Amino acid sequence: MSAEVVLIASAAGFIAILLIVAICNIAFYVRLKRHEHDIWVSLGSPMPFVNLDTFNFAQVRRFLGKGGHKSLQDPRSVRLGNLVLLTDRVFLGYVAVAAISAFYVIFFVKP
Repeated sequence: MSAEVVLIASAAGFIAILLIVAICNIAFYVRLKRHEHDIWVSLGSPMPFVNLDTFNFAQVRRFLGKGGHKSLQDPRSVRLGNLVLLTDRVFLGYVAVAAISAFYVIFFVKP
């Protein structure tokens, strides 16, 4: 397998996982806004492309990390919160594997 193929596959996988993460996050924000409005406002009213900055992002991640989504009244919001946590972990794992692959290609594969 050539270095180009490995890097192209890594880039394609990265884009695919990034899209899945983005879709899950947007679905979670929209669901919170519609069904858990008070929680959504307390998190800084996060909405991608409109009102998502580092503060809101950190607030949401802290909320999810502490398991705050498990106390929501809407069961679908709870499931979406679990899905966001899962996709975040998969994304971070993929970034780690892609970094290791890139390191391997750069330093050990002969051109």
